[in-house]
Amino acid sequence: MRYIAKPSDQYLGSGSQRSIRSGAMRIQTSQAALQHGLGVVSRAVAARHSLDQLRHVHLEADDDGVRLTATDTEIAMICSIDAVVSEPGAITIPHRFINDLVSALSSSEITIDVAENSLVAQIRASDANESSINGMSPTTYPNIPGIGEGDWIKIVARDLRDALRHVVFAAATDDGRPVLTGVHFRFEGDKMTLAAADGFRLAVYDMNVASELSERLEITVPARALTELERLLTDDDSAVEMYIHADRTYVRFHVRAVQMTAQLIQGNYPSYDQLIPSEYQTRAILPGAVLQGGVRSAAVFARESSGIIRLIFNGESDDQNITLTARAEELGNHRGRVDAAIEGENSRIAYNVRYLQDVLQVASGPTVSEIAMETSGPSNPGVFRVVGRDNYVHVLMPMFVQWEDA
Repeated sequence: MRYIAKPSDQYLGSGSQRSIRSGAMRIQTSQAALQHGLGVVSRAVAARHSLDQLRHVHLEADDDGVRLTATDTEIAMICSIDAVVSEPGAITIPHRFINDLVSALSSSEITIDVAENSLVAQIRASDANESSINGMSPTTYPNIPGIGEGDWIKIVARDLRDALRHVVFAAATDDGRPVLTGVHFRFEGDKMTLAAADGFRLAVYDMNVASELSERLEITVPARALTELERLLTDDDSAVEMYIHADRTYVRFHVRAVQMTAQLIQGNYPSYDQLIPSEYQTRAILPGAVLQGGVRSAAVFARESSGIIRLIFNGESDDQNITLTARAEELGNHRGRVDAAIEGENSRIAYNVRYLQDVLQVASGPTVSEIAMETSGPSNPGVFRVVGRDNYVHVLMPMFVQWEDA
Protein backbone atom coordinates (compact mmCIF):
# COMPACT_ATOMS: atom_id res chain seq x y z
CA MET A 1 0.00 0.00 0.00
CA ARG A 2 1.06 3.59 -0.54
CA TYR A 3 1.66 5.89 2.38
CA ILE A 4 2.20 9.67 2.37
CA ALA A 5 3.94 10.91 5.48
CA LYS A 6 2.32 13.43 7.78
CA PRO A 7 4.55 16.27 9.06
CA SER A 8 4.94 14.53 12.43
CA ASP A 9 6.27 11.42 10.68
CA GLN A 10 9.22 13.22 9.12
CA TYR A 11 11.26 13.16 12.30
CA LEU A 12 13.09 9.95 13.04
CA GLY A 13 16.17 11.33 14.79
CA SER A 14 19.65 12.38 13.66
CA GLY A 15 19.19 16.00 12.79
CA SER A 16 15.95 15.56 10.87
CA GLN A 17 14.29 18.24 12.98
CA ARG A 18 16.54 21.28 13.42
CA SER A 19 14.16 22.98 15.86
CA ILE A 20 15.74 20.85 18.59
CA ARG A 21 18.49 22.99 20.05
CA SER A 22 22.11 21.94 20.16
CA GLY A 23 22.88 21.61 23.83
CA ALA A 24 20.60 22.68 26.70
CA MET A 25 19.48 19.13 27.41
CA ARG A 26 18.56 17.30 30.61
CA ILE A 27 17.30 13.73 30.85
CA GLN A 28 16.95 11.08 33.54
CA THR A 29 16.94 7.41 32.71
CA SER A 30 17.90 4.05 34.16
CA GLN A 31 21.33 2.53 33.72
CA ALA A 32 19.71 -0.60 32.24
CA ALA A 33 17.73 1.36 29.65
CA LEU A 34 20.70 3.44 28.55
CA GLN A 35 23.00 0.43 28.38
CA HIS A 36 20.44 -1.48 26.33
CA GLY A 37 20.03 1.38 23.86
CA LEU A 38 23.78 1.83 23.48
CA GLY A 39 24.15 -1.88 22.89
CA VAL A 40 21.49 -1.93 20.18
CA VAL A 41 22.92 0.95 18.16
CA SER A 42 26.51 -0.22 18.63
CA ARG A 43 26.10 -2.52 15.63
CA ALA A 44 25.89 0.56 13.38
CA VAL A 45 28.80 2.52 14.86
CA ALA A 46 31.71 2.93 12.44
CA ALA A 47 34.44 2.27 14.98
CA ARG A 48 37.35 2.81 12.53
CA HIS A 49 35.91 5.43 10.20
CA SER A 50 37.96 8.54 9.46
CA LEU A 51 34.89 10.72 10.05
CA ASP A 52 34.71 11.41 13.79
CA GLN A 53 30.94 11.79 13.83
CA LEU A 54 30.44 8.18 12.73
CA ARG A 55 32.27 6.98 15.84
CA HIS A 56 29.72 8.86 17.95
CA VAL A 57 26.21 8.11 19.09
CA HIS A 58 23.62 10.81 18.50
CA LEU A 59 21.56 11.43 21.64
CA GLU A 60 18.36 13.44 21.23
CA ALA A 61 15.52 14.26 23.61
CA ASP A 62 12.17 15.91 22.96
CA ASP A 63 8.54 15.58 24.02
CA ASP A 64 8.35 12.14 22.41
CA GLY A 65 11.20 10.75 24.50
CA VAL A 66 14.87 9.93 24.01
CA ARG A 67 16.45 8.36 20.94
CA LEU A 68 19.94 7.01 20.38
CA THR A 69 21.15 6.93 16.78
CA ALA A 70 24.25 5.45 15.16
CA THR A 71 25.18 5.06 11.52
CA ASP A 72 28.12 4.01 9.37
CA THR A 73 26.38 5.51 6.28
CA GLU A 74 25.35 2.04 5.06
CA ILE A 75 23.03 1.11 7.91
CA ALA A 76 21.54 3.20 10.71
CA MET A 77 20.05 2.18 14.04
CA ILE A 78 17.64 4.31 16.07
CA CYS A 79 16.64 3.04 19.51
CA SER A 80 14.08 4.74 21.74
CA ILE A 81 14.55 4.37 25.49
CA ASP A 82 12.42 5.18 28.52
CA ALA A 83 13.50 8.47 30.07
CA VAL A 84 12.21 11.62 31.74
CA VAL A 85 12.97 14.67 29.57
CA SER A 86 13.30 17.87 31.61
CA GLU A 87 14.94 19.89 28.83
CA PRO A 88 14.86 18.86 25.14
CA GLY A 89 18.10 18.97 23.21
CA ALA A 90 20.71 16.95 21.38
CA ILE A 91 24.41 16.10 21.36
CA THR A 92 26.72 13.48 19.87
CA ILE A 93 29.03 11.57 22.20
CA PRO A 94 31.85 9.09 21.46
CA HIS A 95 30.05 5.75 21.55
CA ARG A 96 32.85 3.62 22.94
CA PHE A 97 33.50 6.08 25.75
CA ILE A 98 29.94 6.46 26.99
CA ASN A 99 29.22 2.77 26.48
CA ASP A 100 32.18 1.75 28.63
CA LEU A 101 31.24 4.30 31.29
CA VAL A 102 27.58 3.28 31.52
CA SER A 103 28.54 -0.41 31.62
CA ALA A 104 30.86 0.28 34.55
CA LEU A 105 28.28 2.17 36.61
CA SER A 106 26.41 0.28 39.30
CA SER A 107 23.89 3.04 39.82
CA SER A 108 20.29 2.44 38.84
CA GLU A 109 19.57 6.05 37.83
CA ILE A 110 21.56 8.29 35.48
CA THR A 111 21.14 12.00 34.70
CA ILE A 112 22.64 13.56 31.57
CA ASP A 113 22.95 17.35 31.43
CA VAL A 114 24.16 19.52 28.57
CA ALA A 115 24.36 23.22 29.34
CA GLU A 116 23.25 25.94 26.92
CA ASN A 117 25.82 26.48 24.14
CA SER A 118 27.91 23.62 25.50
CA LEU A 119 29.17 20.44 23.87
CA VAL A 120 30.01 18.71 27.14
CA ALA A 121 27.70 16.02 28.55
CA GLN A 122 27.62 15.93 32.36
CA ILE A 123 26.73 12.41 33.47
CA ARG A 124 25.68 11.95 37.07
CA ALA A 125 24.83 8.65 38.67
CA SER A 126 22.74 8.22 41.79
CA ASP A 127 25.70 6.52 43.52
CA ALA A 128 27.62 9.86 43.50
CA ASN A 129 29.71 9.12 40.40
CA GLU A 130 30.03 12.16 38.13
CA SER A 131 31.69 12.36 34.72
CA SER A 132 31.94 14.77 31.83
CA ILE A 133 32.35 13.71 28.19
CA ASN A 134 33.25 16.07 25.37
CA GLY A 135 30.84 15.73 22.49
CA MET A 136 30.20 17.28 19.08
CA SER A 137 27.45 19.43 17.63
CA PRO A 138 24.41 17.34 16.61
CA THR A 139 24.03 19.47 13.48
CA THR A 140 27.16 17.84 12.03
CA TYR A 141 25.74 14.34 12.38
CA PRO A 142 24.59 12.66 9.15
CA ASN A 143 20.87 12.84 8.45
CA ILE A 144 18.95 9.57 8.51
CA PRO A 145 16.35 9.40 5.69
CA GLY A 146 12.82 10.04 6.88
CA ILE A 147 9.49 8.58 5.89
CA GLY A 148 7.94 9.74 2.63
CA GLU A 149 5.95 8.09 -0.11
CA GLY A 150 6.56 4.38 -0.31
CA ASP A 151 5.29 0.90 0.50
CA TRP A 152 4.60 -0.58 3.93
CA ILE A 153 4.64 -4.33 4.53
CA LYS A 154 3.72 -6.02 7.82
CA ILE A 155 5.52 -9.26 8.66
CA VAL A 156 5.29 -11.59 11.67
CA ALA A 157 8.59 -11.41 13.57
CA ARG A 158 8.91 -15.18 13.98
CA ASP A 159 8.33 -15.81 10.27
CA LEU A 160 10.82 -13.16 9.15
CA ARG A 161 13.44 -14.43 11.57
CA ASP A 162 13.06 -17.97 10.22
CA ALA A 163 13.31 -16.75 6.63
CA LEU A 164 16.46 -14.75 7.30
CA ARG A 165 18.07 -17.69 9.09
CA HIS A 166 17.53 -19.84 6.00
CA VAL A 167 18.91 -17.49 3.34
CA VAL A 168 21.27 -14.76 4.61
CA PHE A 169 24.26 -17.08 5.04
CA ALA A 170 24.19 -17.92 1.32
CA ALA A 171 24.90 -14.33 0.21
CA ALA A 172 28.35 -13.50 -1.16
CA THR A 173 30.91 -11.97 1.19
CA ASP A 174 33.18 -10.41 -1.44
CA ASP A 175 32.40 -7.37 -3.58
CA GLY A 176 33.22 -8.93 -6.93
CA ARG A 177 29.52 -8.84 -7.80
CA PRO A 178 27.99 -6.32 -5.37
CA VAL A 179 24.40 -7.37 -6.01
CA LEU A 180 25.21 -10.87 -4.68
CA THR A 181 26.23 -9.42 -1.30
CA GLY A 182 22.55 -8.78 -0.69
CA VAL A 183 19.35 -10.76 -0.24
CA HIS A 184 16.75 -10.36 -2.96
CA PHE A 185 13.18 -9.61 -1.81
CA ARG A 186 10.33 -10.22 -4.25
CA PHE A 187 6.77 -9.23 -3.36
CA GLU A 188 3.74 -10.47 -5.27
CA GLY A 189 0.36 -9.94 -3.63
CA ASP A 190 0.63 -11.30 -0.08
CA LYS A 191 3.65 -13.50 -0.91
CA MET A 192 7.27 -12.61 -0.20
CA THR A 193 10.22 -14.56 -1.59
CA LEU A 194 13.76 -14.16 -0.24
CA ALA A 195 16.75 -15.41 -2.21
CA ALA A 196 20.52 -15.31 -1.71
CA ALA A 197 23.35 -16.68 -3.83
CA ASP A 198 27.12 -16.41 -4.08
CA GLY A 199 27.81 -18.28 -7.31
CA PHE A 200 28.26 -21.63 -5.55
CA ARG A 201 24.92 -21.95 -3.77
CA LEU A 202 21.39 -20.57 -3.87
CA ALA A 203 18.85 -20.38 -1.03
CA VAL A 204 15.20 -19.50 -1.71
CA TYR A 205 12.49 -19.08 0.94
CA ASP A 206 8.80 -18.29 0.38
CA MET A 207 6.47 -16.85 3.01
CA ASN A 208 3.23 -14.91 3.38
CA VAL A 209 2.98 -11.35 4.67
CA ALA A 210 0.10 -9.49 6.28
CA SER A 211 0.10 -6.66 3.73
CA GLU A 212 -0.87 -7.23 0.12
CA LEU A 213 0.84 -5.08 -2.52
CA SER A 214 -1.02 -4.08 -5.66
CA GLU A 215 1.98 -4.60 -7.93
CA ARG A 216 5.13 -6.74 -8.06
CA LEU A 217 8.05 -5.24 -6.15
CA GLU A 218 11.71 -6.32 -6.05
CA ILE A 219 14.59 -4.96 -3.96
CA THR A 220 18.00 -6.19 -2.78
CA VAL A 221 18.91 -5.59 0.86
CA PRO A 222 22.54 -5.89 2.07
CA ALA A 223 23.06 -9.20 3.87
CA ARG A 224 24.96 -7.43 6.63
CA ALA A 225 21.91 -5.28 7.42
CA LEU A 226 19.71 -8.37 7.58
CA THR A 227 22.15 -10.08 9.93
CA GLU A 228 21.71 -7.13 12.29
CA LEU A 229 17.95 -7.24 11.81
CA GLU A 230 17.87 -10.92 12.73
CA ARG A 231 19.49 -10.05 16.06
CA LEU A 232 16.59 -7.72 16.82
CA LEU A 233 13.80 -10.15 15.97
CA THR A 234 12.03 -12.22 18.61
CA ASP A 235 10.48 -15.65 18.25
CA ASP A 236 6.88 -14.47 18.63
CA ASP A 237 3.91 -13.13 16.69
CA SER A 238 4.76 -9.45 17.10
CA ALA A 239 4.57 -7.32 13.96
CA VAL A 240 7.57 -6.01 12.07
CA GLU A 241 6.89 -3.07 9.78
CA MET A 242 9.00 -2.87 6.62
CA TYR A 243 9.02 0.43 4.76
CA ILE A 244 10.45 0.74 1.23
CA HIS A 245 10.91 4.26 -0.06
CA ALA A 246 9.28 5.07 -3.39
CA ASP A 247 12.61 5.70 -5.13
CA ARG A 248 13.87 2.26 -4.01
CA THR A 249 17.06 3.66 -2.49
CA TYR A 250 16.56 2.55 1.11
CA VAL A 251 14.49 0.32 3.37
CA ARG A 252 13.52 0.72 7.01
CA PHE A 253 12.46 -1.95 9.50
CA HIS A 254 10.50 -1.06 12.65
CA VAL A 255 11.01 -3.64 15.39
CA ARG A 256 9.42 -2.58 18.69
CA ALA A 257 11.45 0.43 19.91
CA VAL A 258 14.13 0.09 17.23
CA GLN A 259 14.26 1.37 13.67
CA MET A 260 16.92 0.09 11.28
CA THR A 261 17.56 1.80 7.94
CA ALA A 262 19.70 0.33 5.16
CA GLN A 263 20.71 1.49 1.73
CA LEU A 264 19.43 -0.81 -0.99
CA ILE A 265 21.83 -2.42 -3.45
CA GLN A 266 21.21 -1.18 -6.96
CA GLY A 267 21.39 -3.43 -10.01
CA ASN A 268 19.49 -6.37 -11.46
CA TYR A 269 19.53 -9.50 -9.34
CA PRO A 270 20.14 -12.69 -11.36
CA SER A 271 17.05 -14.63 -12.39
CA TYR A 272 17.27 -17.56 -10.00
CA ASP A 273 14.05 -19.53 -10.55
CA GLN A 274 15.52 -21.22 -13.62
CA LEU A 275 18.57 -22.33 -11.61
CA ILE A 276 16.51 -24.67 -9.42
CA PRO A 277 16.51 -28.17 -11.00
CA SER A 278 13.00 -29.45 -11.63
CA GLU A 279 14.01 -33.11 -11.99
CA TYR A 280 16.38 -35.55 -10.33
CA GLN A 281 17.85 -39.00 -10.89
CA THR A 282 18.37 -39.84 -7.24
CA ARG A 283 16.55 -38.71 -4.11
CA ALA A 284 17.53 -39.59 -0.57
CA ILE A 285 15.41 -38.93 2.52
CA LEU A 286 16.82 -39.21 6.02
CA PRO A 287 16.74 -37.44 9.40
CA GLY A 288 18.61 -34.16 9.12
CA ALA A 289 20.34 -34.68 12.44
CA VAL A 290 21.70 -38.03 11.28
CA LEU A 291 23.22 -36.60 8.12
CA GLN A 292 24.54 -33.61 10.06
CA GLY A 293 26.31 -35.95 12.47
CA GLY A 294 27.86 -37.98 9.65
CA VAL A 295 29.08 -34.87 7.88
CA ARG A 296 30.49 -33.48 11.11
CA SER A 297 32.77 -36.52 11.49
CA ALA A 298 33.94 -36.37 7.87
CA ALA A 299 34.56 -32.64 8.16
CA VAL A 300 37.38 -33.27 10.64
CA PHE A 301 39.38 -34.75 7.76
CA ALA A 302 38.02 -32.64 4.90
CA ARG A 303 38.93 -29.30 6.42
CA GLU A 304 42.57 -30.40 6.83
CA SER A 305 42.95 -30.69 3.07
CA SER A 306 40.84 -29.53 0.15
CA GLY A 307 37.60 -29.19 2.09
CA ILE A 308 35.87 -31.81 -0.06
CA ILE A 309 33.39 -34.42 1.16
CA ARG A 310 32.17 -37.20 -1.15
CA LEU A 311 28.67 -38.67 -0.90
CA ILE A 312 27.90 -42.05 -2.52
CA PHE A 313 24.20 -43.00 -2.76
CA ASN A 314 23.63 -46.75 -2.53
CA GLY A 315 19.96 -47.33 -3.29
CA GLU A 316 19.82 -50.42 -5.48
CA SER A 317 19.85 -52.91 -2.62
CA ASP A 318 17.87 -53.68 0.51
CA ASP A 319 20.53 -51.92 2.59
CA GLN A 320 20.04 -48.37 1.35
CA ASN A 321 22.57 -45.88 2.65
CA ILE A 322 24.83 -42.95 1.89
CA THR A 323 28.59 -43.39 2.25
CA LEU A 324 30.51 -40.27 3.23
CA THR A 325 34.26 -40.08 2.62
CA ALA A 326 36.89 -37.42 3.20
CA ARG A 327 40.65 -37.32 2.93
CA ALA A 328 43.28 -35.36 4.81
CA GLU A 329 46.51 -35.37 2.84
CA GLU A 330 49.33 -37.09 4.75
CA LEU A 331 47.08 -37.41 7.81
CA GLY A 332 44.51 -40.06 7.01
CA ASN A 333 41.11 -40.89 5.55
CA HIS A 334 37.56 -41.14 6.79
CA ARG A 335 34.66 -43.31 5.66
CA GLY A 336 31.23 -43.23 7.30
CA ARG A 337 27.74 -44.42 6.48
CA VAL A 338 24.22 -43.22 7.25
CA ASP A 339 21.00 -45.05 6.47
CA ALA A 340 18.57 -43.37 4.07
CA ALA A 341 15.49 -44.10 1.98
CA ILE A 342 16.76 -43.74 -1.60
CA GLU A 343 14.65 -43.38 -4.72
CA GLY A 344 16.19 -43.79 -8.15
CA GLU A 345 19.57 -45.00 -9.33
CA ASN A 346 22.87 -45.14 -7.50
CA SER A 347 24.71 -41.86 -7.65
CA ARG A 348 27.56 -39.87 -6.21
CA ILE A 349 28.45 -36.25 -5.71
CA ALA A 350 31.08 -34.18 -3.91
CA TYR A 351 30.54 -30.91 -2.05
CA ASN A 352 32.51 -28.24 -0.27
CA VAL A 353 32.09 -29.46 3.30
CA ARG A 354 31.60 -25.99 4.79
CA TYR A 355 28.82 -25.18 2.36
CA LEU A 356 27.20 -28.53 3.08
CA GLN A 357 27.37 -27.92 6.82
CA ASP A 358 25.88 -24.46 6.35
CA VAL A 359 22.73 -25.75 4.72
CA LEU A 360 22.38 -28.65 7.14
CA GLN A 361 22.64 -26.21 10.04
CA VAL A 362 19.45 -24.43 8.98
CA ALA A 363 17.65 -27.40 7.41
CA SER A 364 18.15 -29.71 10.40
CA GLY A 365 16.65 -27.62 13.19
CA PRO A 366 14.65 -28.89 16.17
CA THR A 367 11.36 -28.63 14.24
CA VAL A 368 12.71 -30.53 11.22
CA SER A 369 12.49 -34.31 11.19
CA GLU A 370 13.70 -35.23 7.70
CA ILE A 371 15.45 -33.63 4.76
CA ALA A 372 15.60 -34.65 1.12
CA MET A 373 18.72 -34.55 -1.06
CA GLU A 374 18.25 -34.67 -4.83
CA THR A 375 21.02 -35.24 -7.37
CA SER A 376 21.36 -35.82 -11.10
CA GLY A 377 24.95 -36.95 -11.22
CA PRO A 378 28.32 -35.70 -9.97
CA SER A 379 28.52 -32.73 -12.34
CA ASN A 380 25.03 -31.28 -11.74
CA PRO A 381 23.81 -29.11 -8.84
CA GLY A 382 22.38 -30.85 -5.82
CA VAL A 383 19.11 -29.79 -4.20
CA PHE A 384 18.20 -29.82 -0.51
CA ARG A 385 14.62 -29.61 0.76
CA VAL A 386 12.83 -30.00 4.06
CA VAL A 387 10.37 -32.89 3.90
CA GLY A 388 6.81 -31.67 4.46
CA ARG A 389 7.64 -28.04 3.65
CA ASP A 390 7.57 -26.66 0.13
CA ASN A 391 8.66 -23.11 0.96
CA TYR A 392 12.42 -23.67 1.13
CA VAL A 393 14.95 -24.97 -1.37
CA HIS A 394 18.74 -24.85 -1.35
CA VAL A 395 20.81 -25.51 -4.47
CA LEU A 396 24.47 -26.43 -4.02
CA MET A 397 27.06 -26.66 -6.78
CA PRO A 398 29.20 -29.83 -6.78
CA MET A 399 32.97 -30.09 -6.54
CA PHE A 400 34.69 -31.85 -9.42
CA VAL A 401 36.86 -34.68 -8.10
CA GLN A 402 38.51 -37.94 -9.12
CA TRP A 403 36.34 -40.84 -7.99
CA GLU A 404 38.57 -43.88 -8.38
CA ASP A 405 39.73 -43.72 -4.74
CA ALA A 406 36.36 -42.74 -3.24
